[in-house]
Amino acid sequence: MEEKNNELLDYVKEIRDLNKKRVFWERIEVFLLAVFVVAVLSLVPLIIKTLNTATEAMESATETLEMAGKTIGKADSIMDDLSGTIASMETAIDSVTALVDDSSDKIVNAFDNINSIDFEGLNDAITDLGNVVEPLSNFFGKFKY
Repeated sequence: MEEKNNELLDYVKEIRDLNKKRVFWERIEVFLLAVFVVAVLSLVPLIIKTLNTATEAMESATETLEMAGKTIGKADSIMDDLSGTIASMETAIDSVTALVDDSSDKIVNAFDNINSIDFEGLNDAITDLGNVVEPLSNFFGKFKY
């Protein structure tokens, strides 16, 4: 009988140990659940604030779109006015084109004249002038002070 009591006692100890482990894990679960609830509750005001901000942004966007519609109407009016201005500008551009054509002919003539300059002869003349001036410079340099 004592052996059965010991077995029963061992079995009760095993059940007690299992219950202790189960209580330990249940406490961890309750703690994690509490942390989760606190986290969710702390996020609710932020979510509400974000939704309010989004609503305000949508209202602002609606107002902006209305103003954009008005601006487009004004732009259409301005485009109509610009049509007349463009016709005037076309006349001015034609005048400028004629002036550019005339000026380009004169520039071509000027470049032709520049190209006809004998730069080699000019360089030779400058060298000859330097050869003549150098002895004169040396001569007159002796009369300083």
